[in-house]
Amino acid sequence: MSTTSRPRTHVDGYALRFTDCGRESLDDLEPVEVEQATRKLERICSCEFRKPWEWGFERMDGVSDGKLSLSDELRAFVDINQENRTLLVYRVYRRENLYG
Repeated sequence: MSTTSRPRTHVDGYALRFTDCGRESLDDLEPVEVEQATRKLERICSCEFRKPWEWGFERMDGVSDGKLSLSDELRAFVDINQENRTLLVYRVYRRENLYG
């Protein structure tokens, strides 16, 4: 799996990277949602007081390590690599409302 985006590295933080599918998944969102998601991911990567897994991260079995809650509506499947200090995004998506 290739990662086409160049990482945005934050001083003493994590680099934010997207897989090809992760970048393409942004196309399914409204522009305001894309801005909201990328802003939150960048905030997670650059926060000096909290680690990425302290932002509503839920471990899951599958393609990625787990998912991050970016807002009430948005989620992201991600890998958090502590050794390389990288947050790799596999997919950003809208949460399904199973009750409405």
